[in-house]
Amino acid sequence: MTKDTNEGIAKMASTLSKKMKGREGVKHSDEFKKKMSIKRIKFLETHPDCNIKWFLVNNGERDIKVQGEWEKNVAEWLNKNGIKWDRKRICYDGIHHYTPDFWIPDLGFYIEVKGWLSNRDINKMNRIIDYIDIDLRILNKELYRKLENLKIEDLPLWRNWETRCT
Repeated sequence: MTKDTNEGIAKMASTLSKKMKGREGVKHSDEFKKKMSIKRIKFLETHPDCNIKWFLVNNGERDIKVQGEWEKNVAEWLNKNGIKWDRKRICYDGIHHYTPDFWIPDLGFYIEVKGWLSNRDINKMNRIIDYIDIDLRILNKELYRKLENLKIEDLPLWRNWETRCT
C-alpha cells in the first residue's frame, strides 16, 4: 500500500510532509525510524479502511491476528496438520521490522505467503536475508492451490525459489 493507492496513508503522508516542510535533507535518527516503523504497523492493524482483512486464528496457545484469507487458510492448514506456528517480529538492522507470515519453531523456519511478488517484496526479502541469515520459505499461488496435499517440508527456500522466478 502506498499514498497513491490508499487514502489513509495519503492523509498520513500529507500531514507528515507539512510537518517536515523546510527540513529537506534532514537525517532521521535511528530511534525516530524505529518509532515510525512501529506506528505504521499499528496503523495498518487498527484501520479497517485500508483494504486489509484481518482474522484471528488460534494457534493452540493464543489468538493471532493474520492478514487476509490466504493467511487464515494457511494457519488453519497448519493447525489441521498439527504443526506448531506463531508470528515472530524480526528487527533486522536495528531499525526496520519485518514480520513473516508464520514462524514454525519446531522446524526452525519462516513462511511467507505471497499470491504475487512485487519488486519491492523481492528487494525487501533479499535485503533481510542478506542482513540476517534466516530460513525463509515461500508459499506462492501455485503451492497455495495444492495446499490440502502439500507437505510443509516441500516449501522451497526463498533463495532457491526467487532465483528460479527472476
